[in-house]
Amino acid sequence: MKNLLNWHKIFVTKFMNKTGMDSYQLAWFSWFKGLIIGVILILLLSCEKKCDCNQSWDSNVTYVKDDLVSYDGKCWIAIAQGKGIEPGPWLQDGNDIWEECHD
Repeated sequence: MKNLLNWHKIFVTKFMNKTGMDSYQLAWFSWFKGLIIGVILILLLSCEKKCDCNQSWDSNVTYVKDDLVSYDGKCWIAIAQGKGIEPGPWLQDGNDIWEECHD
């Protein structure tokens, strides 16, 4: 651990000398770098399902959240678990699991 700490101190000192930054500027640089890396990670890890409905709706299948089905020429996404309920407008005709999926 001591070797890692010494290496890091030497690395930071060399970086500060090379860039001409003082410790305050380096702190801001590190903060912005962390912010940018955080935004990139959020964008990479928060990909939502596109409305790519390859499966037709079947009344005998139990669907779970985020399942996509094609029904009546539209794409539908399950927002809860359910079976036998025809996709359609929210809370009409007993529909409490389907929502129309938009790209």
